[in-house]
Amino acid sequence: MANEQNLLQLPKNLQDLTKRENVALLNQELKRLVNAVNQDRWVDQMPVPENFESAGGAGYAVLGWDDVPDELRPSLDGARIWKADASIDPREVFSDNEDKGVLVSCVRTTKYLDVEVSTGTWLYWVQWVNLNGEAGGVAGAEVVDVI
Repeated sequence: MANEQNLLQLPKNLQDLTKRENVALLNQELKRLVNAVNQDRWVDQMPVPENFESAGGAGYAVLGWDDVPDELRPSLDGARIWKADASIDPREVFSDNEDKGVLVSCVRTTKYLDVEVSTGTWLYWVQWVNLNGEAGGVAGAEVVDVI
């Protein structure tokens, strides 16, 4: 019983942290451990998502694309969804995502619904990401009109 209590006690310097800070520290350590394990095994590069489509409506945008091939599924971490004002040249998103748009979500599905979108014309694009955090190519930037 004494050993169990020792396992559950936080080091003295962590006892003053909030629950949120403790969870963040634990998540950071878990990511570090997962990355260490993943470095010891082969992780496939992700392809460009195929058949990327989009549509807009009254305050929303919906996106969809095909799933990764079955043989790449063990290496898949998810998809990154990017968004930008459509005033930029769509060809620019293929060079540097961070400078051209905002990462709006990371999902493990082949669909995404962006709700409460401001009226206007938006540009969306998607990338698969492997377990090492390496993104594959960009699926063509789609222009979405939101009314």
